[in-house]
Amino acid sequence: MNASTAQSEQVEVLSYLGQMMAERKAADPDSSYVAKLYHKGLNKILEKVGEEAIETVIAAKDFKSEANEDHKNDLIYEVADLWFHTIVILKWFSMNWHVVKGFLVCLKKPTAATKFIACVEYHQTERDL
Repeated sequence: MNASTAQSEQVEVLSYLGQMMAERKAADPDSSYVAKLYHKGLNKILEKVGEEAIETVIAAKDFKSEANEDHKNDLIYEVADLWFHTIVILKWFSMNWHVVKGFLVCLKKPTAATKFIACVEYHQTERDL
């Protein structure tokens, strides 16, 4: 798989998750885990993200360079779960992952001053859209 295909698949997965979150935000709470989470409100969502963050830290702490596949899978699973729940938060506020991606692109700038200027300009542009 080439880099372009991998990037396309990553965008596709994140776009799918964003679309799914938007649909489930308005869905019946009994229809899915995500719909139930949205129904319970922001505090429950934040609690879940905190829980996932702690589990990610523990998995990373337990990880060693000579770790077996189970340890590697634990870390990957916990990071994915944290990202998933972070997308839930973004959709709570009617935002999507593109905003975060744009900010991360800003961070690629070579100096702190240019990073700051680029990110401010990016967010002003986002607000104007």
